[in-house]
Amino acid sequence: MLIALTGIGILVVILGFATYTIPTVLVPDRGGVFREGVAGAPQYLHPVWCQNSSGVDSDLCALVYRGLMRLDREGRVVPDLAQSWDVSNGRVYRFQLKPNQFWQDGRPITADDVVFSYSVLQDPSLADIPGLPSLWRNVTIERLDDLTVQLTLPQPFAPFLDLTTVGLLPAHIYRDIPAKDLVTRPLDGGPIGAGPMRITEKSADHVRLEPSAFSPGAAPYISAMEFRFYPDYASVVAGFDAQEIDGLSSILPPDIKSTAGRDDVQLFSSVESGYENV
Repeated sequence: MLIALTGIGILVVILGFATYTIPTVLVPDRGGVFREGVAGAPQYLHPVWCQNSSGVDSDLCALVYRGLMRLDREGRVVPDLAQSWDVSNGRVYRFQLKPNQFWQDGRPITADDVVFSYSVLQDPSLADIPGLPSLWRNVTIERLDDLTVQLTLPQPFAPFLDLTTVGLLPAHIYRDIPAKDLVTRPLDGGPIGAGPMRITEKSADHVRLEPSAFSPGAAPYISAMEFRFYPDYASVVAGFDAQEIDGLSSILPPDIKSTAGRDDVQLFSSVESGYENV
């Protein structure tokens, strides 16, 4: 009996020591809805407009659409739908698409979609869109094969890769719609992109997104995300304080210090490829 008790005592000591020395690993739960408050409501959910917007349109487009390239957290241009690219003479850009990439309806993404999307940017009916670089209208767009596209500029333009971060559109859905109508048509019909989230519900006061079944990589932990629309910035802050929402899309500089001092708030920053004023 003494031996048995001694053995148990040693076992308890060993297990106790192991429990004490091995840190607990926190595993996040899956599910739930993240609610983000924004000032205003989306007007156009077309990637051409979204690229020149800093409001809710831009936030939604970043989740719904993907481009050949994207900006990483340091603000550098890196491949997104593109697998690789090379430049010749500062004018000829050749992009190789990643294989087995899909739109949110399950159709494969091909060079035809890239050619279509950039051809929309060249349409004369969009010439009055503020911020749309006129350079696109002089770019020669060529499909070399199912996964390869070549873009030829009339002359070198150093920041051209930044322009290829614009979200692409699926040709099989939108090719028969006039370019001017596409400014509003994607939102009215439920936009289809290649991004990680797909819009599943929209109303006057919110938009709900759920993970796309065809997005590469690990599935997000949340089951859905909602953008709640408020009339102005002050209303967003009030909604956050009232716990109507879980986060704000942005805060104004005067509020950064007071917000950072709250124990129940985390602040995150990001780098943008642009400037507000000089």
